[in-house]
Amino acid sequence: MTLGRVSVVLICSLAFLLASTPARNSDLWLHLASGRELSAGRLLDGTEPFSSTTQGVFWVNHSWLSDFLLYQIYKLGDGAALIVVKAVLTTLLAALLLSFRRRGEGMGGVACASLVALLALGPWLLPLQSNLWSLLGVVLTLYLLERTCLTEDAPVPRARPECWLLVPLFALWANLDEWFVLGPVLVGLYALGELLHRSPASGGVTPPARRLLLLFCVGLAACLATPYHYRIFAWPTFLGLNLAEQALQYDPLGPSMIFPSFGGYFTGSPLFRSPGAWAYYFLLLAGAVSFMLALRTWHLGRLLVWLALAALSLYRARTIPFFAVAAAPLLVLNVQQGRGRLALPGGPILAKRVPDLVRWMGVLLGVVLLVLAWPGWLQPAPYQPRGWAVEPDGSLVRMAEQLKRQHAEGRFRADRFALTFSPEVAHYLAWFCPEEKGFVDSRWPLFDRVADDYVRMRRCLLQKEGDVARELVPLLDAYRLDRIVLYDADWSRLAQAYRHLFRAVDPLTTEPMPRQAMEWELRVVEGGATLFCRRSGTASSPPPFQYRRAAYLSEPDQHVPPAPRPPQPSNWLDVFRCRLDPGSADREEAALHLLSSDVQAEELNAQWLLSQAAGLVGCGVAQGTITTAAALAMRLQITPPLPLLPSEPLLLAVRAARRALAANPDDARAFLLLGEAYFRLARQTQEATWQALLPPLASLRQAQILTALEQAATLRPDLDQAHALLAQLYWEQGQMDRCLDHLYARLRIVKHPDVVAAVRGEVDKLEKVVSESERTYQANLVGKTNPSKALDRAQLASRYGLSRKALQILQESSPVIFGRAGVEYQLDLMIKAGQSYEVVDVLKPELEFKINHYHWLKAVAAASCGDYAEADTELDKGSERLRRIGLSPKLVVPVRVGMAFHVGRAVLSFPLKTAGVAEWVTALRSQVKTLDSLVAAAELLREEADWQVLRGLLALEAGEVAKAGQHFHAALDVWRSQTATVAGAGLDFPARPIAQEMLHRMQE
Repeated sequence: MTLGRVSVVLICSLAFLLASTPARNSDLWLHLASGRELSAGRLLDGTEPFSSTTQGVFWVNHSWLSDFLLYQIYKLGDGAALIVVKAVLTTLLAALLLSFRRRGEGMGGVACASLVALLALGPWLLPLQSNLWSLLGVVLTLYLLERTCLTEDAPVPRARPECWLLVPLFALWANLDEWFVLGPVLVGLYALGELLHRSPASGGVTPPARRLLLLFCVGLAACLATPYHYRIFAWPTFLGLNLAEQALQYDPLGPSMIFPSFGGYFTGSPLFRSPGAWAYYFLLLAGAVSFMLALRTWHLGRLLVWLALAALSLYRARTIPFFAVAAAPLLVLNVQQGRGRLALPGGPILAKRVPDLVRWMGVLLGVVLLVLAWPGWLQPAPYQPRGWAVEPDGSLVRMAEQLKRQHAEGRFRADRFALTFSPEVAHYLAWFCPEEKGFVDSRWPLFDRVADDYVRMRRCLLQKEGDVARELVPLLDAYRLDRIVLYDADWSRLAQAYRHLFRAVDPLTTEPMPRQAMEWELRVVEGGATLFCRRSGTASSPPPFQYRRAAYLSEPDQHVPPAPRPPQPSNWLDVFRCRLDPGSADREEAALHLLSSDVQAEELNAQWLLSQAAGLVGCGVAQGTITTAAALAMRLQITPPLPLLPSEPLLLAVRAARRALAANPDDARAFLLLGEAYFRLARQTQEATWQALLPPLASLRQAQILTALEQAATLRPDLDQAHALLAQLYWEQGQMDRCLDHLYARLRIVKHPDVVAAVRGEVDKLEKVVSESERTYQANLVGKTNPSKALDRAQLASRYGLSRKALQILQESSPVIFGRAGVEYQLDLMIKAGQSYEVVDVLKPELEFKINHYHWLKAVAAASCGDYAEADTELDKGSERLRRIGLSPKLVVPVRVGMAFHVGRAVLSFPLKTAGVAEWVTALRSQVKTLDSLVAAAELLREEADWQVLRGLLALEAGEVAKAGQHFHAALDVWRSQTATVAGAGLDFPARPIAQEMLHRMQE
């Protein structure tokens, strides 16, 4: 195989890989829905069925044929077939670019230009869109116009019959994509070039110019061969020329859709930092230079085409692909014509060797680019390995399916509609739930009449403060909107709108708190998508979403499955593997529940501050400063503490984060959300008071928090929030060296000058503390340097805040040296360092009888890793000793049987008759001594009841609500009732209030 053919194979392979990316663009579902309707024989009459705001608007579906083909391909091979077709069409595009080689010319120039064009196309090949047809149409148009130059050496092209193939091409193109107008425009520019370049001696229009003008007219007429005839001619979207796009300039959506190639949005985006942007700028520069080199043999038509497409790409960055596929062939043609003006010095030998060297270097470059293309490094971040699938947004799919069920049950009025907060929502509804009409989607020309109001409604929900309802409600009434489907790919926008719509729930009554400015209720939560319905104006709608009901209702989808494997930090080989993270609906749901907890905290804190302010005002002003100060002091003395947060949103956040980790054990953000949920659950809810009643709960929560945050920081070292929380926790625990490690990590991450200064101050202070601890540790090592003193050295280091050093000492030693006590101490240090996954690996079954508290340590580690079934099993085994009592060295019976035995023996040991007072006293002492054994048995029952409560809390965390209720009831069986306890028929135990409270919540 010659080097030329090798180059062709490499470039075509690169094109295939660049296009082999999972499709995640939401408008694909809108096109598939259109194709489904077309397959059913509908939509060609100009009606629009997917929106509630397009009555009376004639819909010109420029890509109707493309939609039909997409749907048919999707039916044949699901999403994989669509991606393969996209990759094949891109490969065909590369082959067409390589065909711009004049007879007798080598492949070097055309291969280099095609390579640069593909790199410039790379960022725009990520979505699966119909403009790929237009890219092929542009290249085919140029190829047919330049056909004579490629096959003959004549300086002036002569018309060939092949150029008339453009007429059926334009007719087909007009039914595939809205950019079909580029075809006739290119012909018209070539015709204009011929007119301007005609010889004065010709005395009129030259035959080539006449033919091109005729071709231009016939080509325009061929574009009318569509179901929409003259209506087909309209401004393409994303040019900012229709009213809807102009209105969107005042919305955050605008800059992300309509932006110039040198604007601030483009230069600040990952697109600008990708090879595709620099390839585009190279084509601009190289194209200008090529026209200068071909100055004597200028083809004015080519220059006009290049200038028009270059100006278009500078005006709107989304048109860069059209410039790239045209600039590369024009660059090659100019270089081929101007080659005679360039001569290599050094004679014919050098002139022969240099091209060979360049070709070999080109082949090597092609191989390197193929390697770089597989992990996605030639396209904008975030990088993704190659994949052949359509990956829908899980949150929107779940929300659409939920809405479809609600429509089937007749929950919504037929004359009321939904405000879809973002176009993505409308796209998914068109395919997954066509019964729910969208408000606005990405077909902007259809929404010129409502775009201003749409932007105003979004602005109401995105403003940071103010009366939202005053402007929003009249707009909703005007369009008969009684619900909002809230979702946005940008978390900051979603969070702001959610704050406005979310109604806080009273943790005691589970009833919405009154708020004068709002009339919304949260009805559905599906991943990161939510449905809010208005209280008034709805005949029926889904029941309100109550956090208490959701947390304590046993649903199969709420159960937490165990993760298939421990998390694995990425290495350099992982980028070449298909480990895609398209985003998790459960992770988004966890973030949403945390946001709900924040909003509820703000509500409760605001009410608390208001009540305290009213109380202070009620104190009045007494006569004299001392009397007033005393009154204020008394008021502050009796002021209740800040209200505790409801635990239900945080409990749901834990479950959602665990489900996200079960789907993807390497999801660092899910670990961060999990750690934050545990942190708030343990410190800001009623659990903060329960930990005094149930000390093992405090140890368990601390291990869960540290494990989740450590995994987040390990998988994603750039997560500043994880390092900040870890530094705080380690500081509170006295692990100064670990705290300093995470402060160092924060210094490498944070960029804001104020934050950097604050962290630097903390680092400076802690460095002094750690240095002093190191000196103190070294000074106290006298007599402990022997290898057999490893445990003593570790305990000494931990005592002075050097826990990382303590663990390192034990890990570098051997259990044979420091024995069972050292192993237990090492495991405790590992759990306190968030290394629960490592503890699970260490605690093998053969160590069960060699380590004290084996089952407790393994239960804590398993619960921290999300294996709730294993944790419950270990707690059950660990509490086995609490269910048996020994009557003799060889006789072990259940505790209650043993208690009955001791009571019976005490009763029977008292004689019926006594000879005197002395004998009676002796018998009574013997009876009391026998009953003393009941104290130890009662303590076992109390401790076992506490363990049952802990098992119930873990089962509830895992979503096993029924199982949790069984554990709580089993614990309360020891207590029975207050009357029974007073009468001696029941035993009180420390965790009894926890079990009662949880059963009360579960029964509401």
